[in-house]
Amino acid sequence: MNKPTDFNDVAKLQGAEAVRSAIDTAKPVDDGNSQGEQNAVAGTPCTNISLFAGEGKKKSQATILIEICNPLELFHDAESNGYAVIIKPSHSEVWPIQSRAFRNWLGHQYYKLTEQGARGQAIGDAVATIDAKAQHDSEQREVFMRVAWLADRIYIDLADEKWRVVEIDKTGWRVLDKSPVMFTRRAGMAALPDPVSGSLDNIDKLLNVEPADVTLVVGWLLMAARGRGPYPVLVLHGEQGSGKSTLTTILRNLIDPSTVPLRGLNKDIRDLLVTATNNHVLVLDNLSALTAEVSDAICRFAVGGGFAERQLYTNRDEIIVHVQRPIIMNGIDEVVSRGDLVERSIILRLPAISETKRTDETQNLRRYESMRPRLLGGLYTAMSCAIRKLPDIHLARKPRMADFVCWITAAEGALGWAPGEFLEAYRRNLDEGSERSLEASPFGEALVRLIMDRRAIWSGTATDLLNELEHSVHERAIKSQSWPKSGKGASNALRRLTPLLRRVGVSINSAPRAGSDGRRMLEIIKTKKQPSVTSVPSVIQLDKSLRTDGTLTKQNPANRIVSASSVTSTCKQRDTDGTDDAFEKGITHLCKRQPDANRPDYEEF
Repeated sequence: MNKPTDFNDVAKLQGAEAVRSAIDTAKPVDDGNSQGEQNAVAGTPCTNISLFAGEGKKKSQATILIEICNPLELFHDAESNGYAVIIKPSHSEVWPIQSRAFRNWLGHQYYKLTEQGARGQAIGDAVATIDAKAQHDSEQREVFMRVAWLADRIYIDLADEKWRVVEIDKTGWRVLDKSPVMFTRRAGMAALPDPVSGSLDNIDKLLNVEPADVTLVVGWLLMAARGRGPYPVLVLHGEQGSGKSTLTTILRNLIDPSTVPLRGLNKDIRDLLVTATNNHVLVLDNLSALTAEVSDAICRFAVGGGFAERQLYTNRDEIIVHVQRPIIMNGIDEVVSRGDLVERSIILRLPAISETKRTDETQNLRRYESMRPRLLGGLYTAMSCAIRKLPDIHLARKPRMADFVCWITAAEGALGWAPGEFLEAYRRNLDEGSERSLEASPFGEALVRLIMDRRAIWSGTATDLLNELEHSVHERAIKSQSWPKSGKGASNALRRLTPLLRRVGVSINSAPRAGSDGRRMLEIIKTKKQPSVTSVPSVIQLDKSLRTDGTLTKQNPANRIVSASSVTSTCKQRDTDGTDDAFEKGITHLCKRQPDANRPDYEEF
């Protein structure tokens, strides 16, 4: 058996309990056991480092810089990036060795020791050596940014000056002064406020969305703060002045606030990758169109995928980066049309704001800031409920974003939602998104009209279909960029549209090759509409044992709260009075929808 290198490896090899035990018994990062360590990293002069070697020969600047870092705790991640733990008087910080912040810190330490500046070349040589030590002489660890999921616990970096974190588990949530996991930070990260006891009940007052869509927005927030994907892509459409950018900023600042919360689209995938690497929440503001390449990249960012880029100044070396991020996109136009992205998205159309209802943006943001601590408390309480109830959620048939559906369904009890309320809202949104995406596709819309209005069944080749559809549409549609230009293009378009077409009642099957030339035949049939989600999960009842501050409570026969703790920084213990056992017995299993046995199965063509 391979030796585990991080917490997730331990979880796979030894189980989640082993990881929880390791976290509970782990000692915080040492604040410095010796005066030498404190001198090296706590901001006092490094008086224990000699500037001279034997026989009075002066050491090189690079040598002195390396010696300054000797007391540092070094390690590397799975992608061979080196890190150093910098000890401060009240806390510890984790910095990438190749970062500008580490280089500046190292130069400052040299200046405090010698009262002279270090040459850039010397700093570069020292950083390269220290990075090599981290990669080859130090252990591998898992490094996180903003959110970490470990063995049924979620850690959220508050990004404050003290480097405190929020810990969320099945018993509640609390603020920790010292993090048991390695968080690093990127430029632009802003601090979250201290969460306090609260709920998400009033979040709708901040959201310019239809009342039926509030559930979907809260669901996206819960998933974005989870720290483990695949993540849904939140897409906001609306006319000018409907508050798209304001809503985007509000949502981002509940999960991953930034000094630059809104960013436009980088059409170069490499630039987009850099943005995704340096932010937990990827924001694409004011979009007007998405190329096929960018649409595919967004899918990979949301689901999680590896990206390889050639390393600069080399011919063969590659840099491998794994990215999985929650995403928010907004724009006036409906830019999401490709089926794979539609099925991974929550697409909301924001209502227009009338002049009589429009309020001052500064006033709105001020009210939001006053509500944010309680909203965070409510969010973390719901996440604690989801951790505890997730094992009870089962899907007879899984939709594409099954993890997302199960996670939000598990949190329904803490949110006061009816059982299955989120699933129904999500199903409705997927259906509406599919219909709008087909309407935005001239080829898809023409095909639906052909099958629904004129012919219940059609057979032929992709080229035959393209020729027939071209006789039924306007010339503008044929000249549009999305219209297929060949039989192969039509086949590719059908493959992308198949999930959307199936949902509106158009099924595509591949028939046996026919004719002397062995042409690939297609059969397109009018069927019943296929629901987006074909089963309701095991639905949990309202979790009344959870207070809004994340603590568990128990109730006496008179339904009065007997005990509860409101101090969020104190570890809460799980009740042992049988409340959870009674809850488990109250779980209702529902499977309302069954697959249509008469619907033809789709085969690749």
